Amino acid sequence: MQNREDSLIAMIMIILILAILSGALILTLSQSSPLDSTKKTSFLNDVKSFEEELDLYKTTQDLNSDNEYLPYKLYADENTLVYNSEKLEGNITTVIPSLLNTDKYVNEFEIVGGQLWYKGTDTQKQSWSQYDAKIKIDDKKPKVSILTNQVLPVKEGTNVEYTLIFSSETEITKLNLEDKIKVTGTLGSNISIQPDILISEVIGESTDKYRIVKIRIDTNNMSDGKYKIKVLTGASININNNTNEDKVSSNIFEVNSIAKDNPMFKVISQDLKTKVVIVPSNDKNKIQYSLDGSKYKEYIEPVEISKGALIYARETNVLTNETVTSTLKNSK
Repeated sequence: MQNREDSLIAMIMIILILAILSGALILTLSQSSPLDSTKKTSFLNDVKSFEEELDLYKTTQDLNSDNEYLPYKLYADENTLVYNSEKLEGNITTVIPSLLNTDKYVNEFEIVGGQLWYKGTDTQKQSWSQYDAKIKIDDKKPKVSILTNQVLPVKEGTNVEYTLIFSSETEITKLNLEDKIKVTGTLGSNISIQPDILISEVIGESTDKYRIVKIRIDTNNMSDGKYKIKVLTGASININNNTNEDKVSSNIFEVNSIAKDNPMFKVISQDLKTKVVIVPSNDKNKIQYSLDGSKYKEYIEPVEISKGALIYARETNVLTNETVTSTLKNSK
């Protein structure tokens, strides 16, 4: 009798387990239909192909520039192609030509900092992009990239130049830069005494999805040390009233009292006119000058400036592409 009861209990347990497994199988099949699986496979294959084309483009550009191409300075969408803060002819299809041959992904991809992003609204594709393809998805907020060519330490008093690139899926209608750019320590905390930060150039209009801002940091009275740049929330606002989040630069600049010299000025007078000679710290380096702090010309001969005017000198190391700048105000 006991054996029969044990057998009955065992049979009931088996039936319950089978029922649970059957329910789980039905649930899995309902959540992942063959059609969804096929769509996912097709999407992931396409993304892989897009990334291969992007890698080929970056490799080709690197070869054409004697291995001086910097992929993190590349941005593109359906309307714009930007490299190193300069707008180029073309758009994302210039980089990924196969996007021209399909209408499946109209306005769904972009390139940000040399990387492929998915910016479409399809929630399935967002999930596949983030968790399977391992590419970033656009959260609809303006994004900030912080770039600089400053690699080597500079002496106190040497200007440090940065380029800020604001990008968004929709038009960036406002830039609110006043008190939104800070200098931090290497851990991202604002330093107590902020240096003067000059906005030297703003590129783009309120109808553009990319806005480029060039800034110059005056290192006078800054202590020796390593620093970063932070762009605060609210610096850019797009047409949907979304704003960027806080962004701290990954690159640093260093102020060091024993750093290499920046370019020097010598003021001379010729025929009652004031002219400035720019002397590089190294004769092999490239020297440029500017009278407005944004548009630089190659320095060939002494430059005439009026009383009270400013002149800027930029010295570029031809091997490292690192730049240092100096500023002079003519008081004569």
